[in-house]
Amino acid sequence: MARSNWLIALVASACGGSPDRGASVLELHAGPSRAGAYVDAAFTTAAAATLHLDTTFTATYTGAAFAQALYLDRGGPHDLVIAATEANEVTAFDPTGAVVWRTELGTPQPMPNPAEAADCGDINPLGVTGTPVIDLDSGTLFLDAMIHEASAAHHRIFALAVDTGAIRPGWPVDVATALASGPTPFVAAAQNQRGGLTVIGGRVYVPYGGHAGDCGHYRGWVVAVPVDRPGALTGFATGSTQAGAWTPGGVSSDGTSVFAVFGNGNSGSTWGHNEAVLRLGAGAAFSSDARDYWAPTNWQQLDQTDKDLAGPAMPLDLPGATPSALLVAFGKDGNVYLLARDHLGGIGAPLAQLHAASN
Repeated sequence: MARSNWLIALVASACGGSPDRGASVLELHAGPSRAGAYVDAAFTTAAAATLHLDTTFTATYTGAAFAQALYLDRGGPHDLVIAATEANEVTAFDPTGAVVWRTELGTPQPMPNPAEAADCGDINPLGVTGTPVIDLDSGTLFLDAMIHEASAAHHRIFALAVDTGAIRPGWPVDVATALASGPTPFVAAAQNQRGGLTVIGGRVYVPYGGHAGDCGHYRGWVVAVPVDRPGALTGFATGSTQAGAWTPGGVSSDGTSVFAVFGNGNSGSTWGHNEAVLRLGAGAAFSSDARDYWAPTNWQQLDQTDKDLAGPAMPLDLPGATPSALLVAFGKDGNVYLLARDHLGGIGAPLAQLHAASN
């Protein structure tokens, strides 16, 4: 594909349709590709001309909201708008803005928190930050909440019934406890959960990075929780400390694989999954094969100048192109990188790159 044309093709591909779920917005950017294309057959040019702000809709909640509000389209008065906040409050509203249910998840974490080696952060208090995901098959809302309990921080992944807000049996899962027997400790106080969640293959995937200011012993993490066996949580952690999964875009998927992007790390001259795009298999398993990761050849320079690769890694398909299965990643260096999705290629040059911005 000619270098001058691939970004145009990317935009055209991103505007394609998706499976019919009405006008529902079930996760960040309306789907796991993170393309941000909201496709609704009823949204015609003629219909758009009649749109106006509904001044009768008034929905109030407590706490700052960084997570995207979600929308469950049921074709009328049973539609739901669901908002989650840093106060660890999750609220479902009906089409008039009236509260259908409200669930309190626990006391949010005060930040900064030097007593727990987390003497930084720009969100206070810290509760729900990453955008939740609704699983239509089970009628469940999944989210991560940072909770202060027994003088300590806890990242807990919740499953709430979308109709009532009730916590599903077997939930929440305490991430640090679930990973305690593994080789790498999950230090809850030092981790933040910004990225959007997704559900792929019966598992909910949750990415983690650190706090603004890079304090504490954090890593880039992606954990996977089977929706029917929450006690069987598994996870991937970067070999490098820091190297967080920073961005609100979170993890993405082409429907089979999960893709995660990790930023600058603290690994020195040894690459430790920093400045990289990784393909993760079921349960957030990572093969270490060059087919399943990509990092630019100047990853050390990007590390040293704090110019993270950023998420999400957006999958797209361009029939007729070679290769046709592609992945797009972005960087704080102002570059957009085009990768072969089925063979990411290890540390090396991308298929193409475009310098799209200066900083």
